[in-house]
Amino acid sequence: MLKGAQRDRDGIVDGFIEIQHRGYPMLQRGDGAISGEVYWVPEPCWPALDDWEDVA
Repeated sequence: MLKGAQRDRDGIVDGFIEIQHRGYPMLQRGDGAISGEVYWVPEPCWPALDDWEDVA
């Protein structure tokens, strides 16, 4: 998806729940645990990722 991002092993993050925002999954603080794919994103890639996610 993002050139330069490296896939790591799957992981779990505690203290979040999954919600839908504009049709996309998003994490929100909560009392759950989310498991899924983990990617390392190099610093120069963050602006492109923000643009793709429409972050202002």
